[in-house]
Amino acid sequence: LAAADATLRELSRDDGAALRAANRHGEALRRGIEELGRKHGVPVLASGFGAAFAVHFTEKAELKDYRDTFADNKERLRRFLYRALQEGVIVVPDGRFYVSAVHGEREIEQALDALDRVFATLDQTVDVPASVER
Repeated sequence: LAAADATLRELSRDDGAALRAANRHGEALRRGIEELGRKHGVPVLASGFGAAFAVHFTEKAELKDYRDTFADNKERLRRFLYRALQEGVIVVPDGRFYVSAVHGEREIEQALDALDRVFATLDQTVDVPASVER
């Protein structure tokens, strides 16, 4: 509880400046990922908000409920996760991204540069080691 209390105090300091910054940087990353998908002809939708969002490799323009995620291209997500890890971008195994208060513009740029390389090779055959998969 002490850690949760300290976190909440830190996030609310300066009228929530740290959380606003994390949301702003996360939104830039979310939009950037969708732009990279368009650039490379890969249908991707990033759902969520600011500091917490998930990527979905789907033709859908919008997700209305959890059933819409059933159409996600799981193989493409698997390759994306593996290639992102190779490029130094750690993504939760179901495609979720979390941006924290320590991520700034520089880190977002670095992540987008790395993800640009991922999208460029995303549809190439990749042997994902079994130890990487769930």
